[in-house]
Amino acid sequence: MINKQAKHALHIVLVVASLPAGETITTQALSARLGLSVSYLEGVLKQLRNTPVLRALRGPGGGYQLAGDPASISVWDVLSAFSEPAGRQTTPRLSAPPRWVTRLLLP
Repeated sequence: MINKQAKHALHIVLVVASLPAGETITTQALSARLGLSVSYLEGVLKQLRNTPVLRALRGPGGGYQLAGDPASISVWDVLSAFSEPAGRQTTPRLSAPPRWVTRLLLP
């Protein structure tokens, strides 16, 4: 089952992917757009920064942007950052994405 943080992470990635190439979005702007608190988003974004999906840029004009080509980002890339630790699993941990996991279709 997909947890709440993973669902929000997918929404975040879709919002960031919808930005024009090279643009960033701040945590505050994401908060307003998604209706989530800044502190909650910071926790989700921290986990996403540890993946090849999202990167943070500091300074004026900073914020978040995709770390690579949107066509190369899969749903699995996002969801795998939010899988449960080994000791708390209720289902076997997958070493590779299941076949149903497809690439994000982005405009």
